[in-house]
Amino acid sequence: MEYAQIVAATERQFTDEERDIEARQAEVDTAQALLDRRRRALKRKRSGFTKMVEGWRTLDVEVVSGKPSRSDAAGDDEDQDEPPEPAGGEAAA
Repeated sequence: MEYAQIVAATERQFTDEERDIEARQAEVDTAQALLDRRRRALKRKRSGFTKMVEGWRTLDVEVVSGKPSRSDAAGDDEDQDEPPEPAGGEAAA
């Protein structure tokens, strides 16, 4: 009789430990998924920052080389804050 009780207790203990292992594995999987999401977000953020810095470097090279910038070549005028006056000037008003 004692042997059967020992076997039953051992099986219960094994089942309990197996359940604990599965619960811990679920926690690990959840934590790993969170880490993966954070890594992907950081990678996207880093990628955006890298593109921005590369754009700055390109503009710096244009300024140092004396080439007209892309906006100057396109005809954009950053200094022009006011809209152009109508053809008749102030007298037309």
